[in-house]
Amino acid sequence: MKRQFINYRTALRTEDPNITINLAVPLAIYNDFFNLPFTQTVVSENQLKLIIYNVDTEEIVQWIN
Repeated sequence: MKRQFINYRTALRTEDPNITINLAVPLAIYNDFFNLPFTQTVVSENQLKLIIYNVDTEEIVQWIN
């Protein structure tokens, strides 16, 4: 997960405090990296909203708020 996302979200919220930003994550990355305890903590503490998508089919697999 990139710190850039959090910085980007923070910058956008200075312009519009009500804006909702979602982080799109490929399914393979989600299954590997986002199942790590550290990553789960970062997602939870930063209240990240995730869109999990299948790269091959270009379909959204799951929305996580």
